[in-house]
Amino acid sequence: MTILDKNKIENLLKNVTDKYLEKDIVSSGAVENIDINNDQVIINILLMYPAKSYHQILTDEIINVLNKSGFKNVKVNIRTKIVQYSTQKEVNALPGVKNTIAIASGKGGVGKSTTAVNIALALQAEGAKIAILDADIYGPSQ
Repeated sequence: MTILDKNKIENLLKNVTDKYLEKDIVSSGAVENIDINNDQVIINILLMYPAKSYHQILTDEIINVLNKSGFKNVKVNIRTKIVQYSTQKEVNALPGVKNTIAIASGKGGVGKSTTAVNIALALQAEGAKIAILDADIYGPSQ
């Protein structure tokens, strides 16, 4: 039986790379907490970007790394927290809106609406809350 030691577990987690940040999950700050409860290891991960489809892949990788080192009873909890990025100093953020993505072009018919919808659907599929505003004053299509 492997001795349950937080430092050993943390060192093992340095071998798990976040494929989107290209850093290990410890140095990227994703490991929020490591709890040892009797013979169970509970690892809480906090991702700062929407990645719902990545949760199971990351969970499996963490469990696999720990299982190889003798930790058999491992539970991984992953949650996501989307942070609000700062705006220009003289610009106030929209109330209730964390982040804004603008899709723009001076020419019509180049796929702005299609691009906006596809980005919105992709972000929603990854767990982000989204809304679309079509601000085309000549011919909104959304």
